[in-house]
Amino acid sequence: MRLPNMQPTNRMKIKPILFSGINKNELIDDTEISSGKNLDTLNLPAISPRKPLNTIATLTAPQNLYVFNKKLVYTDGTSFYYDGVAKGTVTAGEKSMVDFNGKIVIFPDLKYYDFITDTFGTFTCPYEIQYATVHYNRIFGIKGSNVYASKVGEFNVWDDYSGTELDSWGADVYSPGDFTGITSYQDHVVFFKRDQMYELYGYTPSQFRILETAKVGCISNKTITEVGGVLYFMSEAGVCSYSGGFPRVVSDKLALENVATAAMGGDGRKVYISVDGYTYIYDTQMDTFLPYMEECIDFAAGDNSFFALTTDTLYEIGEGTDPVAWEVVTKEYDEGVFNKLSLKAIKLRMKIKEDSEVHVWTKLDNREWIEHKIISQSFYDAHREVIVSIPMKRATIYQIKLTGLGEALVYGEREYYIGSDKQ
Repeated sequence: MRLPNMQPTNRMKIKPILFSGINKNELIDDTEISSGKNLDTLNLPAISPRKPLNTIATLTAPQNLYVFNKKLVYTDGTSFYYDGVAKGTVTAGEKSMVDFNGKIVIFPDLKYYDFITDTFGTFTCPYEIQYATVHYNRIFGIKGSNVYASKVGEFNVWDDYSGTELDSWGADVYSPGDFTGITSYQDHVVFFKRDQMYELYGYTPSQFRILETAKVGCISNKTITEVGGVLYFMSEAGVCSYSGGFPRVVSDKLALENVATAAMGGDGRKVYISVDGYTYIYDTQMDTFLPYMEECIDFAAGDNSFFALTTDTLYEIGEGTDPVAWEVVTKEYDEGVFNKLSLKAIKLRMKIKEDSEVHVWTKLDNREWIEHKIISQSFYDAHREVIVSIPMKRATIYQIKLTGLGEALVYGEREYYIGSDKQ
C-alpha cells in the first residue's frame, strides 16, 4: 500500500525565563540581569520592584544614623537629634555612637545624651577616640593604632588603673596603618585596619589579648554589620562575610575592586550595600544581589523596621505609598542563530497592580532600544495574567529591557523552533 507523503513539521521547545539577580561581570548566566534599579528579591525568580520608601525627614547635612531605645538617632550639621527632636550641639562631621546603660555616648566629641533623664552633656577622656563599641559593660574605643576600654559600668572613666578587674585598659597594636572600624561579635571585640583584622579575647584587663586573625581589612566603620549571626564588612576587594575561620568575599557578581568608600547595614535577612553610587541588597538566604535604591550614606535597623539615610533624606524602607519607577535589563543573549535552534518569540507573563504600567523594550545586534509595548491596568485581578508576545527577528544577539511604574510581577518563557530548515 502506498502511503501519502507527509510534510515535515517543526517541533517547538519552551524554556522558562527565570531571574536570579544581577551580575556585573562580562560573562553572566542566562538567568542573571546585567543592570536595573529599584528591584527586590521578594518574588524571585520573577522580577518585581521594591516597596516604596517613606520619607521621615528632609535634612541638610546628615552624617550618621542609629536606632537606640527604639528611637531614631542622628546628627544633622551640628545638631544631635533623638526621636526627631534636637537635644544638643556637636561638631560637624562623622560620629560614632553607642548606647551605654541609657546614655548615648558620642565620639569623638565626648558628649552624651541620657534618654532616661533627657539630659545632654559633656565628659572628659584623656584619649582621642574615633570609633567605639560596647562589650561586657565597657566601651571599647579605637584611634590610630591604639585600643582603649573604659572602666566597667562607667562611660566617662578611661584612666582608672587601680589594679582591680574593673580598671580601664589600653593597648597599642604595632602594625602599619590606622584602625578603620570596631564591633562586638561572637563574645569578643573585632578591630579592623584597612588590610588587617584583629580580635580581642578575655573578660578583664589581666586576661585581654589581641590576636591578628586575618590579612583582610575593612575600609570603613560604616560598612560593618551583622545579619543572621554572620558579620559582613567591606574590604578593598568587596563585601566579606565572617563567622569564624577566614573572611570570604561574597560580592564577586558586583565586580568590586579597590573600593574606597561604602556604607552597609542589615535588616535580619538582607545586607544593604551602598557602593559606586548606588545601593544593592544582598539576600543572604538566596545568595543573590539586586539593585535596590539610590546611594545612601548610612543605615539603621529597628525592631520591625529598617531605615536608610541619604545626603539629604531619612527614609523608612518599605513603608511608603508613592509608586516606584523600576527597570531591569537582561544579559545579551546570543542563542537562536545556530543550527537546529531558532528563537521564535519571547512571551512575558505579568501580574500588574491597578494604575501601574510596564514598558517592554528590545535591542537587536547592539542597535537602539525599540519600545515594543506598554501594558497598564485599570483594575487588578490577582488571578489574571497579562501575556505579551514579542516576535523575534533573526539577530546575532538580543536583549530585553523592562521599565515600569508601580507594582508588577514579571516572568516568562522563550519559544524556539527545533529542527527548522536551517539543519
